[in-house]
Amino acid sequence: MAPQVGDELHARIEVLANRIATSHARLDTTRVESSAAGVRVEPAPRPTAELEALQAKLRAAESSASLQAARSSALEDRVAELEAALVGARDQRARAEAQAESARAEADRALDQLERQKSERSGSSAPIDPTFTEAFQAKLLEIDRLVSERNALRRSSDEWRTKARTLTRERDDSTLALARTESQLQDLREREAAAKRKLAELEKLVGEQQKELEMAERRAKHLRQHIGGAAR
Repeated sequence: MAPQVGDELHARIEVLANRIATSHARLDTTRVESSAAGVRVEPAPRPTAELEALQAKLRAAESSASLQAARSSALEDRVAELEAALVGARDQRARAEAQAESARAEADRALDQLERQKSERSGSSAPIDPTFTEAFQAKLLEIDRLVSERNALRRSSDEWRTKARTLTRERDDSTLALARTESQLQDLREREAAAKRKLAELEKLVGEQQKELEMAERRAKHLRQHIGGAAR
């Protein structure tokens, strides 16, 4: 073999050796980057640990969002029921107060009439009509009953109002929690998509480097065989 040919072949082998070394270095770098990103480079790619963790968080967030939505809906229904009950209690209270006022006015009129009768009979020995006295006492008892009923309705209205405020706060808190969960869910979905893209990019890069490495190794093997044959 002529010296020029041998030198040329050796130079080509040197170039290919450098390319192989570079390819190995790039492949090692890719593997290091893949390892740092949690990606396992293998012929049949599987989800990385990071991606699996994101998917687990995503499933948990979706479940949490579903529960929060159901809770918010239930609280909305409960608040609506309490508001309707509160309106009914207010109506009952208004009617009871009107009845109490009417009974009180009648009692006042009866008391005035009783006072007039007492005044008219002050110089007479005739007794006051017992029927009137009984009616007056009955009216007083009715007033007491209506006032008691009104007070009970007031307490009931206050209780309904307190429950409605409490449930409204719970509903608002649940709505905020749902909004936060949905925001976290969206963030996790975006992170999952980014992780999948990164995984695909790394797998593509590894595949390209592997092909380049295999091609360089085949060329080097071919040149070695060619040099060996030429030397013989």
